[in-house]
Amino acid sequence: MSELRLFKVRAKVVSVNGRQELNGEEHRLACDIGIEVNQPNRVLDKLDSRLLETFYWKNPAGAHQEELEGVERVTDYPNLRFEHLGLPVKWLEKFEDCLFVLHHGDNAALDLKLIEAKVNEIRITPKEGGTTTLGMRIQAHPDEGDLARLFTVLQSEVTVTVDTDPDDEEPDTPPPPAAKKAARKKKGQQDLVSDEQVGQIAQAMKDAQQSSIQ
Repeated sequence: MSELRLFKVRAKVVSVNGRQELNGEEHRLACDIGIEVNQPNRVLDKLDSRLLETFYWKNPAGAHQEELEGVERVTDYPNLRFEHLGLPVKWLEKFEDCLFVLHHGDNAALDLKLIEAKVNEIRITPKEGGTTTLGMRIQAHPDEGDLARLFTVLQSEVTVTVDTDPDDEEPDTPPPPAAKKAARKKKGQQDLVSDEQVGQIAQAMKDAQQSSIQ
């Protein structure tokens, strides 16, 4: 079985759906979170080591990538094999007992963590140049505050962790680069909202739920 382990990667939250699941005789709050991540095509090795050379090759007539000292080569296979392939390609493997984290800057205490999550509906979109987009669905059981926070980042770029084997230790990661002058925020990006705003959204969701029951 493969392992899909993505630590602190940028992702776009493309959908958030909340619902009530029947758990025995009681209902339990659940949600589906759709995300998309753009990664070097080596990310396909996490699913199956045969995928990279299935979708990509290196065109000998293409531009030559110069070797730069101290800079890791992004990919050895930058060119698509099949330009007319219908995309995205579905990957049918499903993962359970996963970890999903929505990071809050450098303050881990404010991270939103969803344990015992499911990861499925994986979609692969290979792109010319060596980038691959992975789409996936995260299914979990948040509380009302967590679900409210997820709605606030809908259609935004955020930093997430998706780990299908959270019992294994996180691999060593290189130290963060030196701090740079803050860049102007791009359109579509936003910071996580304040606790007060999250509370307001959670209260509005609770009021709406109570109104539907009456």
